[in-house]
Amino acid sequence: MYWLCCPKKAGFREPVMQEMEMKICDLSGDKAGPFCDNTTLTFVPKSCSASPVCRFHKQVFVEKTSGLRAETYCAEQTQLEEKHFFVLPPLMEFYYRQKHPEYEVLPRWKRVVLNYPAKP
Repeated sequence: MYWLCCPKKAGFREPVMQEMEMKICDLSGDKAGPFCDNTTLTFVPKSCSASPVCRFHKQVFVEKTSGLRAETYCAEQTQLEEKHFFVLPPLMEFYYRQKHPEYEVLPRWKRVVLNYPAKP
């Protein structure tokens, strides 16, 4: 009945004053952080501007040759490659992996042997 009494052009107006554009992480649904690769730009209420950024995407350094995780102080910078991983807590990861076979776990750490000087 509403469409009979109101013209088609009259309808709800977008609340432009109360909205803002924000990048949203496609995997977590949180505000996109610096390490979120897949994001969507969408309109959200201005009150969401103080929401926390995605805490599940992490920056990880991986050796180019072995594919193992390494720290920047343990290997040469030219041998490392920066990757972003979607990292969930263990229990969440267990259930998430059952429905998402594309989920990639963090690579193992590279074993580093430290040579300390012998005791005199």
